[in-house]
Amino acid sequence: MITATQFEFNQIGDQEIEGLGGIPAVRREFRCTVTGKGLPDELIFTGEARTLPERHPNGNWAVLSLLIPAMAMGEDLHIDAPVSPLLLYNLNNDIQHLLTVYNANLSQIRITATPQDTPTPGTRVATGFSAGVDSFTTLAMFEGADMPPALRLDSLTTFDVGAMGDTSESEPLYREYCTRVRTYAIENGLEWFTLATNIADFYSGPDCAFEKTHILRNTAAAYFFGDVFQTYLYSSAFPFPQINKGHYAIADIEPILLPLLASENMRVLSAGAGLTRMDKTRIVAGYGPAMSHLDVCATGARIRMTLPYKNCSKCWKCSRTMVSLDLCGALDAFSAVFDVDRYHRDRTIYFNTVRDSAMNNKPADLDVYNLMLEKGLVAPETWLKQRLRRVWRNGLSPTTRQKLGALRRKMRRQPG
Repeated sequence: MITATQFEFNQIGDQEIEGLGGIPAVRREFRCTVTGKGLPDELIFTGEARTLPERHPNGNWAVLSLLIPAMAMGEDLHIDAPVSPLLLYNLNNDIQHLLTVYNANLSQIRITATPQDTPTPGTRVATGFSAGVDSFTTLAMFEGADMPPALRLDSLTTFDVGAMGDTSESEPLYREYCTRVRTYAIENGLEWFTLATNIADFYSGPDCAFEKTHILRNTAAAYFFGDVFQTYLYSSAFPFPQINKGHYAIADIEPILLPLLASENMRVLSAGAGLTRMDKTRIVAGYGPAMSHLDVCATGARIRMTLPYKNCSKCWKCSRTMVSLDLCGALDAFSAVFDVDRYHRDRTIYFNTVRDSAMNNKPADLDVYNLMLEKGLVAPETWLKQRLRRVWRNGLSPTTRQKLGALRRKMRRQPG
């Protein structure tokens, strides 16, 4: 059995925030002792915000942090702290049923916790701020005055739960992203919340990879602020027609999983799941703040810090975004964050990059590729022709010649 015991809570006010002229903030820390074979001895969450109520935490953040590590090990889990009865019920039932369908290597386990106190509900509506297309779409959709109060966005978050690299190496990038979210929030009249944790140290092995677990990690971080948040909006990755299609990432089941992670006082929702990649790009294309802040690049942070733009303007994510903005007639408006001159000079190369990715059945790229076909910007290409072109481009080694021969024989069997 895996156990989480000896829960501790500390909170310190009036901490000066580095890099923002000494802006005061509140820092809080939750930690607990963890017992389990091969796991670290302590789970530690440390967060900062402009203001925070001084309340003792429940165990919602811990149970969500340890759920998948326990299921991957096939070990029951006990949390020696109060956990929401609604969340605990769903964790022992539909959440595990869904996760084991998604990943058959996970085992169903029994989760126990101490009786739940009655916490005071929060009022804020928050979302993660990555400055990407999904993130800015959520901002554009949910910050308007026509939103009901339970959905009207007023807070932004940055959580270091593993996407920035190993715990021992992620701090410089995390601090950079903290400065970004604080600066953007202050400029736009929003609140900000940041959190660093060693949660990534509990996730080892292929079944615990970030792409397969990020929903649980980020929701655990949101529950760290569960006494402040009423609603947490998780920017969607796939539109409804593309969910539950066997993708590698856990985002494939996001709109199904997220509502099950709610407690009596905090709901967790998939934001923008009804929109395709091009739908979102059209929204972002007309959203002023994105024109100077959009950040989609997949190139390593160290390289990007030496570049004149926020984005490298040549990786697969930059290529897809620039082509998408071009299709919307809005790329030139984003010249502050992309090398637009390079794009116009090598437009065909960018089209080919998106086409190649689409032919590998990446849903977001297929969405863009189909619009390129509609506009006659690229010629239709079958999967077989795509593979043949790739083999030819990579050279004719003995192995490649075998592949080429097999592809030619396969093509001869195709009608026409």
